[in-house]
Amino acid sequence: MDLQCPSCGQQLDNQTYSWRCPGCDLQINKKMAGKQITSAIIQELCKNKRTLVMSGFISKTGKPFKAALVIQDNKIVFEFPDKRSPTDSIKTHTINNNEAIIRVESPFSGVAAISISGPVNFKCTANFGLIPARLAECMGVISAGRYLIHNHYKKRIIINANNRDFVEYALREVIPARKEARFLIEYMWRILDNFESWEIKYSHQKKRSLKGGVVQNAFPKGLFPWLHADVYPEGEQVRVQLPDDPAVTANFQASIRTAKGEGCVYAVPAGAIKVVKAWLVIVKG
Repeated sequence: MDLQCPSCGQQLDNQTYSWRCPGCDLQINKKMAGKQITSAIIQELCKNKRTLVMSGFISKTGKPFKAALVIQDNKIVFEFPDKRSPTDSIKTHTINNNEAIIRVESPFSGVAAISISGPVNFKCTANFGLIPARLAECMGVISAGRYLIHNHYKKRIIINANNRDFVEYALREVIPARKEARFLIEYMWRILDNFESWEIKYSHQKKRSLKGGVVQNAFPKGLFPWLHADVYPEGEQVRVQLPDDPAVTANFQASIRTAKGEGCVYAVPAGAIKVVKAWLVIVKG
């Protein structure tokens, strides 16, 4: 792995316990405060001169802590997250035109409440089908990211998520065991690569109480304003060609229960074409 020094641009030397620059003497240890600093973390540090907030560090007194790694005065230092409660940090965070905040919260499996605040504002709840809450929140971030891109916003974003497992996946601290989960996380990273920078925070809030076990079935109004789909009548069925986006296809299947298919192509009974067209109109806003 070739790495360029973020301070002077020279190639870093891969040593036994660290990466070191022969030019400016910057040193990046492969283990810091009890945490293994993986190649992915080092690449992120060299690219951005900082990492996202990560867990897994252990203090000298044996207490775990979270921090970002930052290059400062040609040294690697810890930058600690806001110590306020998650709810306070969401409410009091200063919004400016160079920063958008995404909040995703899955009150129960398959459903994600999505909100965007800052230069772009949006809020909805979406049903992504029979998937765990951690993957529903991933779908929510994918949808919010594409919504921002559609609205010509590509600057810094801050993501507040309600599911710890999802945050650990997003921070590359844990590799999902299931292939489907790995695909969704990697797809989300590709969406987030469109922005100048991003960070994700675990901001847990208690699950909402459910009344009578009601599941959110309403179509998510305006969540996919960029969406284009082809609808072709074929005898007693209608063929629907959707874009290659896992959040779109998941919401389509959860919304149109008679849809059969896989990937991006689905067939529905001809009698359901009005429902399909209604879904298209509503999700595009």
